[in-house]
Amino acid sequence: MKTKTKIWIYLISIMGVLLILIGSCKKKDNSASPETIEIGHTYAGGIIFYIDSTKQHGFVCASTDQGNGVDWATAFQVCTAYKGSGFNDWFLPPIDKLRLMYWNLFKKGIGNFQSSGDYWSSTEATYYYAWYFEFWNAKEGSGDKGAFIQARAVRAF
Repeated sequence: MKTKTKIWIYLISIMGVLLILIGSCKKKDNSASPETIEIGHTYAGGIIFYIDSTKQHGFVCASTDQGNGVDWATAFQVCTAYKGSGFNDWFLPPIDKLRLMYWNLFKKGIGNFQSSGDYWSSTEATYYYAWYFEFWNAKEGSGDKGAFIQARAVRAF
């Protein structure tokens, strides 16, 4: 009896291992296409406004303003404190990124930007002045850091 019991236990064990192996060898479903990364699409916590030549890295901006009528120091703080979509690496964009946001998003009606607004950049002109971008007329300017204008956070992906 003991020999028959051992044989049955052995056979059941082998069958269990075979079932596990068969289950792990199932063909994976690869029918889902890879995520498309394009300007204007939502990705990595924001709206894509720049993609590098590898199509793997770029920048996104938040979908709403983080500051509406804030001075430069506050704009800097609210953008770095922003935790949109669980990411904690947001920042106030430099002037060149604001320019890209304007041409790649705002001009196409994407991003919920203030059409009559100016947006702070992190680029300083002097100790007392910083660069901003005028979305209402596509111009850059530098202004007193104490002025109250909009802020929009960005992050790299």
